[in-house]
Amino acid sequence: MSEFLQNSWQQLSHLSTLEYILLASCILLITTARLIFKHIFRLPVDSNQYSNKLQTFRDIAFLTIAAIVLNRLIFSDASHDSVATKLLGIIIIIFCAFWTVQILHFLIRRQYGQNTEVSGQKIITDSYNSRLLSVLVTVLVVIFSIISIVQLLGLDSLLEAGGVIGFIGVMLALTQGAWAPDIISGLVILNSDLLNSGEIVEIDDGKIVGQVFRIKLFHTELLDLVHNNRILIKNAKLRDMTIHNLSKFSSARGYREKLVFKIGYDADVAEVKALFERTYELALTDSEIAIEGDHALEIRVQDTGDYAVEWAVFYYTKKVRYMLKTRQLFKELALKESIRSGISLSTPDLYQRIPEVCTVASNSKIEDNLNPNP
Repeated sequence: MSEFLQNSWQQLSHLSTLEYILLASCILLITTARLIFKHIFRLPVDSNQYSNKLQTFRDIAFLTIAAIVLNRLIFSDASHDSVATKLLGIIIIIFCAFWTVQILHFLIRRQYGQNTEVSGQKIITDSYNSRLLSVLVTVLVVIFSIISIVQLLGLDSLLEAGGVIGFIGVMLALTQGAWAPDIISGLVILNSDLLNSGEIVEIDDGKIVGQVFRIKLFHTELLDLVHNNRILIKNAKLRDMTIHNLSKFSSARGYREKLVFKIGYDADVAEVKALFERTYELALTDSEIAIEGDHALEIRVQDTGDYAVEWAVFYYTKKVRYMLKTRQLFKELALKESIRSGISLSTPDLYQRIPEVCTVASNSKIEDNLNPNP
């Protein structure tokens, strides 16, 4: 046993400089993995994404350490052309390529990215320049890695090397429908400057109201303001949707919000306007309702339907993140004022009117029977 340990130690003591660097890097990465993901990649500690990436991060480092140690202890006597030696070399090349890409992406994002604050958290997001440089760097590192693996496998001839690279090219061509549209759409979104991190957007006819968190290579992350969760939308699909960027105002007044109320024809026009004016005055005194008080409330008749009048109320707000809360609280104040004023906000419908018509018709028929015409 002691002889085995002595031989093992002797083998490990003859590691090359590159192997020493790789071992030290892997050990350092394992011990500082949590700090790297928390302070550099800015991942939330309590998220599943953090746990999965942390586990993958450490697994790759442990696999590299195992590859280096096994290469010295078990395959030290094997020739450089053995399958085991080549397999270990491929693992090391992939490891080096992966972390080269990660480090270069971080440096590019830090130099050419944008510093934004989302939900009180400061993050560095991609810009058009940083995303384009990251894609180019990734392509170059992948090409160099493929060339290194081809040479390691001993495919030095033009026919063999061309066959491997051609096979990879065919695979990329066959799968381009799954990744190319999202990458191109992500670059178009960043270049158009339509969406930036921290902005509030309304997507899919108001079904999604969220805050842009990150625009990544293949998808865009949104923070759903209604359900308080994260939404991932493919970049290609996002471009096909109608996107309302609520944070980009067309004037200095802010975002012009519209609320619609259906009120019956029996309500007086002046009383309805007075109802909304009182609601607006109460909303200005409530600190939780984010309404701009410098601009008067706009009250308009939007439509005259069969059973009710559609009244549209317009106000301005610059705190679009709290738009949903403002909308709900304003409607609540309008409901309270309508009850005090005796103006019903319930929409009259056909179900309510048919019994009334039938009752009137029945009474008329009874009167006709009691008082027959001579």
